[in-house]
Order: sequence, then structure tokens, then C-alpha cells
Amino acid sequence: MKLKKGLLITIFMLTFTLILSACADDGEVTKDTTNNKMGNEVEDSNSGDETAGNPEDKPVENTEETSEDNPGDLPESTFGFNRLELHVEMPELADALVAIYNEKDSTDMEYSNRFSEENVRGSDAKAVLEPMLKKLRITENLSDDEVIDQIVQAFPIKEGYVAIDAKVTFPNGETKEYHVVTQ
Repeated sequence: MKLKKGLLITIFMLTFTLILSACADDGEVTKDTTNNKMGNEVEDSNSGDETAGNPEDKPVENTEETSEDNPGDLPESTFGFNRLELHVEMPELADALVAIYNEKDSTDMEYSNRFSEENVRGSDAKAVLEPMLKKLRITENLSDDEVIDQIVQAFPIKEGYVAIDAKVTFPNGETKEYHVVTQ
């Protein structure tokens, strides 16, 4: 019984020591020279960092990202707005193009283009809308004309439209409406 107990303690201590030594960072800078699939050498993330062994010597980096459009206390959004509703009218054809994007609820998304006979909702609408929405740089400070110009460039809006109505909700909760009537 005494032998078993001593053997178990020895095994436990060896295992514990191995685990601690595997987790330890001795500050040694290493370079991994194994080849990746492209045939290039891959370096360890510590290589080239002379202060890798002493965390007190490393500069403290601010990982919080801020920008002029989002000062840090506002919720993020993918395209700079949370919701967009767009209605385009052509002569004798109301709602020739309808686009509804809602970042928070993909079931509320819709894309309808009566010229190409596309009519999709939900995740299918999201897939159609995202490439167009990526072209937009709408901010609350832009004029109506600037927003309408961006929309005309981003969406497949044919020349000769009669009216464009857009409603945009920004991350701060502010909603702005943009209208243009050509006739």
C-alpha cells in the first residue's frame, strides 16, 4: 500500500512538473523555419521582438479602435448605418426598385427590382444587397444630394427615374430621410 501511494505521488509530481514546464515562457526568442504550404518560411510571432522576455519593457498598446464617424461609445455597424429603406419610382412604374436592409433582423430584408424581375427576402436579399451597400459611405453629415448621388451609383437605378425616397437609421438612433423628385 505504501509503495502504491509513493508511486502515485511521484507520477502526480512528474505530470505536474511537465505541465508547468510546457506552459512556461522563458522569454527565449524562437524562429520557426518550417515551410508552410506556399514554400515560405514562417516566423514565430516573437521573432524580431527584442523585449519578448520582459513584459515590463513592452509598450502598452491601445486596442480600442475609434474613428471620426464612431467615437467609441456608439455601437458599431457594418455599413455605417443600421437600416436603409429605398424606393425608386420610374415613369408609370411605382416601386420599380425597393431595397430594405436591417442589420439587426435579416428577416426584415427585401430587394425587389421590377426591371430584372428580382424579388427576394431575408438572407437572399442580404446576399444581393451587401455588394451594393459596401459602395455607400453615408454619414449623418452628408447633404441630401450627396446621399442620393451615392445611392444612384451603388444601386442599379436606371436613368429617367421620377423619384427616389431613402430613409436611413444610423447607429446613434438618428433617422434621416432623403428625397428627390425629378418631375
